Amino acid sequence: MRPTALLVCLSGLALGASCAVNPATGHKELALVSESQEIQMGLSADPSMTVEEFARANPGPVPVATVALGNSMDPGDRFAAGSLAKRIVGDPLP
Repeated sequence: MRPTALLVCLSGLALGASCAVNPATGHKELALVSESQEIQMGLSADPSMTVEEFARANPGPVPVATVALGNSMDPGDRFAAGSLAKRIVGDPLP
């Protein structure tokens, strides 16, 4: 096997190994960072985000008050630096 063909095959295998299923779409996507790294990057970008700002930036099927309740906070409270925010996903509520 020629070196170029081998390099192409190995590159394809490496890219295939770094694919992950996107939970929102169900499709495989190239994942350059893990889910936990992605969450950390999002919170470290703006650690002083309020629950209301978080809900606007990450829309879901429930009102802001429910997002706040799920995070044991009030809607106007700010997340502590480095904390993980809980997002509520799924189908809209009836």
